Amino acid sequence: MEHQLSSPSCTPVKAAVALAAVVATVAAFVLMAITAVTVTSAARRQYLVQTVLTEDPATPAAPYSTAENHVSLGTPCLIPVFGSLPPRALCRNAHWQWADLSQLWFASADCTDAQLQNSKLIGTNFRGANLTGAQMQDATAWYADLDSARLTKANLRHADLARASLRQAGLEGADLQRAIFKSANLK
Repeated sequence: MEHQLSSPSCTPVKAAVALAAVVATVAAFVLMAITAVTVTSAARRQYLVQTVLTEDPATPAAPYSTAENHVSLGTPCLIPVFGSLPPRALCRNAHWQWADLSQLWFASADCTDAQLQNSKLIGTNFRGANLTGAQMQDATAWYADLDSARLTKANLRHADLARASLRQAGLEGADLQRAIFKSANLK
């Protein structure tokens, strides 16, 4: 008889434990769902933010380079650009190697000593911009607007400026070795 009395008392304990396990599982599922929604919403917000600016993740001010040929080997990382801070405000001494800056507006910006090696500058507006000392070797700047831009001592070696507009651009001391000016407007 003693055994029969102890059996019914264990059933409510087992039921309480099972109910607690179910409640914990449901709570964990709800927390995971909320986290997934939050992460998805954040990902959507980041997708809407234009990510164009790059800098070297190790040292923002100095890219890696090889001693023998001074070629930048830094791996760029993307920095989100919000509407309140236009890219042209960050142009001076910028390290944007291999960046896709196509269709952006840098008119009248101070881009002195900007590092734009191998950048994609298709249709980019640099009208009246100061690109003095800019490193633009191997950049692709098709249809770029460089009217009245100051390119004094800029490195445009091997740059592709096909159909770009360089009217009244200051090219004093610029390195134009093997630069491509196919159908460019230089008048």
